[in-house]
Amino acid sequence: MSHDLTALLPELADSVAVSLQEGAFIMAWPVDDVGPLPSPSVDTEVTMRSADRTLVVGVSVTRDLARQVAQDTLGELDPDAIGEDDARDAVLELANVVAGRLAKRFSGDGALVTLSPPAIRTGTASGAVFLAMETDSGARVRCSLHEGAR
Repeated sequence: MSHDLTALLPELADSVAVSLQEGAFIMAWPVDDVGPLPSPSVDTEVTMRSADRTLVVGVSVTRDLARQVAQDTLGELDPDAIGEDDARDAVLELANVVAGRLAKRFSGDGALVTLSPPAIRTGTASGAVFLAMETDSGARVRCSLHEGAR
């Protein structure tokens, strides 16, 4: 099953890159090192369900990048005005947009795909495949895909 998930990684990378660029004016590209992010990080997930498949999309970013995404998304000039709740909410929305873009792959053939609300993640399931990306500021994004229960 993970081979099948690996085939989705280029689409996941594109979803992350476009979402960051359009939402927060941040450029990002895939990198080879998929190791864990330095702490502290904000870890989120969205579950995508179709009639025959359930996928869980994870998006994790460093706290500094979460604050940058929130600041850029909100158009806030003062970085000190961005609180932890703003940063967390910005990453939850980023995960939602990334999953929504990826869901288009599944709904293109007419399949109905539903997305769960984004949530804070507390671990990674076994069998997950990973994607790492780096932003133009050197910040890291780590994404994962794994099969979920139907």
